Amino acid sequence: MALCADGPTAIGARRWNHANVLVMSLRITSPKLAREILKGWFTTPNRSGEDTDCLAQIGEIEQEFLHKG
Repeated sequence: MALCADGPTAIGARRWNHANVLVMSLRITSPKLAREILKGWFTTPNRSGEDTDCLAQIGEIEQEFLHKG
């Protein structure tokens, strides 16, 4: 779940936090801002290819420390 106040936050929530529920404030979100947020949300895949690289790097670090002990 992600509370998004602008488009870049919506993109980041999908890309890096893998959020699948979008929350917007009714009080502070104008129609123009809502369109920006929704565009960012719906055009950004829930998972990025960066995950594979990050997980591989973490695995390498884990292996390095396991073999030092």
